[in-house]
Amino acid sequence: MEASDRRQKILKYLCRERSATIYSLASMFGVSERTVQRDISALSLCHPIYTQFGRYNGGVYIQDGYYSEFLYLSDEECNVLKKALSFAYQKQICDLDNEETKILKNIIKKHSKPKM
Repeated sequence: MEASDRRQKILKYLCRERSATIYSLASMFGVSERTVQRDISALSLCHPIYTQFGRYNGGVYIQDGYYSEFLYLSDEECNVLKKALSFAYQKQICDLDNEETKILKNIIKKHSKPKM
């Protein structure tokens, strides 16, 4: 497996599991721990991946809310949805019930770009 393929698989794994140890990643991909460390260093240049040292909480982590291959709303799209939500609260243009308002809020939250 080439480094680029392995790095993409590491990124997908971290997006799904949110954390891993260097040792577990090395075992999973059949490479040395040093190779995984180099992969993590390379990935962290473009993705919010970080390492934490420690016996019990040590490992590789990815920022909460970040997912690769995830489509984010542009700032303009997010602003339009927020504006529609505010009108819905005021019952000016549309009349959304509580469940529909909750769904719209979740869409905005889930698809907004994470703040770095």
